Amino acid sequence: MKVILETIVPSAQESFLVRQFKEPRFSCPLHYHPEIELTYIAQSSGTRIVGDHIGSFSPGDLCLIGENLPHVYRNPEQSADTAVSEVLHFDRNLAEGMLDEAPELGAWSRLLDRAKLGLAFDRATATRTGDLLVKLRTSQGAMRWSLFFEIIHVLCKADKLRTLSSPGYTGDLELNEAVRIQNTCHYLLEHFHEDLSHEEMARRVHVTPAYFSRLFKRATRKTYKEFLTEVRLGHACRLLMETEMPIIDVAFASGFANLSNFNRRFRDKYRMCPRDYRKRMLQPGTH
Repeated sequence: MKVILETIVPSAQESFLVRQFKEPRFSCPLHYHPEIELTYIAQSSGTRIVGDHIGSFSPGDLCLIGENLPHVYRNPEQSADTAVSEVLHFDRNLAEGMLDEAPELGAWSRLLDRAKLGLAFDRATATRTGDLLVKLRTSQGAMRWSLFFEIIHVLCKADKLRTLSSPGYTGDLELNEAVRIQNTCHYLLEHFHEDLSHEEMARRVHVTPAYFSRLFKRATRKTYKEFLTEVRLGHACRLLMETEMPIIDVAFASGFANLSNFNRRFRDKYRMCPRDYRKRMLQPGTH
């Protein structure tokens, strides 16, 4: 599956576009667009890819995604929850036009620059912004601009921001190379629980193992093994939070061959064992 260019066209009466997406599972493939995107997840959980970042999302997730940055939200095949999101798209030129006339928006300009690598916000900021996006979607006339500026204010005041893609990410692979990597990533998201060797994946995209290693590291800033491990750990985290499966079953369901390797990889990434992670996530107020 190729990374696709999505065309976003507001109506003649709109300066920006805000929509609610409500479907059994998020269905949009890996894509990019010239518009900046603000996405709030109202309901659903799964895997989020932004540039070379891969991680988990859950209700209350809020991300600001810069122009032409590839991204996708994917749900597990067995997901039973309806996927609901509130999404705002606006053109950078619209923002730049405001910035030229309003020096008070300097913080907004800096935030948009940081969004070129993708930004994730804290839950308090996300909750407030999610409410404003719902109001914005149902508003008309000058009230839309009032709510738009209020969203800008809330985002600029956020004190807990996390950059998603690595600083060196550029997304400048040749098209045929990018297609090979995106094919690999999509296949991994669906088959991560299987025994997927480096050599097998190289065969799937018709390159040598050595070339595949160089290409994958260049595209994602991670080795194939690191990327696959992060996908598996992300799935394991969802199982730990959302089910009562025994730890060993979580390990096997996430693609790990044995419990000791799962525990070791989990500690390396989260600085705690899976059992402690589950306890922490289930504590009131943790989310």
